[in-house]
Amino acid sequence: MATYIEKYWGAQDLAAVSALQNLASPGALLLNGTYYNAASNTISFNAQGFARNVSLTSVNDLSAASFTISGVQNNTVVTNTIAGPHNNTVYTPDVFDIISSITVNMAVNGVSAGTGLTGFFPLINRITPNTFSISAPTTTYALGFVTESSNGCTYEVFESLTDVSGNGETYSALVTDFSFISVGGPYVNLTQILQKNDVCSNILIKVTPSVGAATLFMQFLQF
Repeated sequence: MATYIEKYWGAQDLAAVSALQNLASPGALLLNGTYYNAASNTISFNAQGFARNVSLTSVNDLSAASFTISGVQNNTVVTNTIAGPHNNTVYTPDVFDIISSITVNMAVNGVSAGTGLTGFFPLINRITPNTFSISAPTTTYALGFVTESSNGCTYEVFESLTDVSGNGETYSALVTDFSFISVGGPYVNLTQILQKNDVCSNILIKVTPSVGAATLFMQFLQF
């Protein structure tokens, strides 16, 4: 049985989470950005085809303010508290599937929240046969990538032997603790097709654009 998946890493959107706004007192930013979902009252990066860190942007000096970004990644709660921007853009250290709230501890003017520059494509759950061996894997797969030859995206392919989807660890933590092992890359601004017959359960692709405008198109095909 063949399986086909495609995902797109879109250009950075500095207002994807919260449109430019002011807060007269400490409180929560409106989640009214480009990716707003009225049904859930949340922002879902996962619905856009990626897990990604969050950006905060302002032309003002908001560095004295502490912003707390809360959400979910791989079925675990993620919370980051970072200092506000100072006529620039700042980023959360962690990536998110869903952003549920952004709060700030003081009044702020002219701030927006959007997509960051680093993250992952959603975990690919590879369909494996009931029995397989390291010496004779019976299921092959291919990955195709399309990006700009310059100012594109760097990407790296990771694999796991066990199914770690929704296991309560973020993708970044799973890479750090070697639940995922790098099997390809980092590939820099490279359009290509990779064909593999590795034994694995999950496939994870880390993405790092060279500039905010960079995009990456990914296709997965399991034979």
